[in-house]
Amino acid sequence: MKNLLAGSLTGQQFFQMSYILPVEIDRLIIGVSETYDVKVIIPTDSSYEFLATSEDRTGSTSLWLGAGVVKKAEPLPRLKYFEA
Repeated sequence: MKNLLAGSLTGQQFFQMSYILPVEIDRLIIGVSETYDVKVIIPTDSSYEFLATSEDRTGSTSLWLGAGVVKKAEPLPRLKYFEA
């Protein structure tokens, strides 16, 4: 770590030293003030919706990644907080 702080390692060298394993997921839960590095691989012939939903599922926003056939994300169902 000392070398990294001194600037003698490139980002690529640091990444190669890291013990990060790629995983496939269909959902990512991110809390307030949390940050993540995410690599998204989009096929060249598709466009995927990246959907962000509030924790209580009352609101959402999205953006489209890629170009081509549109693949819409399925929204999460509303939570039933006060229903019996």
